[in-house]
Amino acid sequence: MTCVITASKPSRTAPFAGLIPQQSGRSVTRIRAGRPGLRFHIDTILGTDDLLSVIGGVGHESHPGIIDTYLIWLIRLNNGQMAEMWAYQRSVP
Repeated sequence: MTCVITASKPSRTAPFAGLIPQQSGRSVTRIRAGRPGLRFHIDTILGTDDLLSVIGGVGHESHPGIIDTYLIWLIRLNNGQMAEMWAYQRSVP
C-alpha cells in the first residue's frame, strides 16, 4: 500500500537538520515554487522511540502513482518533534 502525502502548508517543525522553523518554511516554499506538482509517496515507515526510517519517493501530480526518485529518509525525533532528517537517494549502477 502506498500513501501519497501532499502538504498544503509548510511544516511548523524543522524538517531539515540544523534549520530553525522560519528557515525551514522558507526552504519548503522554495522547493514548492521550483516543483509545484511535487508529491511524496510513502511505502514503509519503521521506527522505535525517537528514530524513524521512511522508504518511499517523490513524483509529480501529473503522473499519479509514478515515482521518479526513490528515497530513504532517516528521522530523529525530540519531544515528539522532528529534530533531524537525512535523505538518501537510491543509486543504480
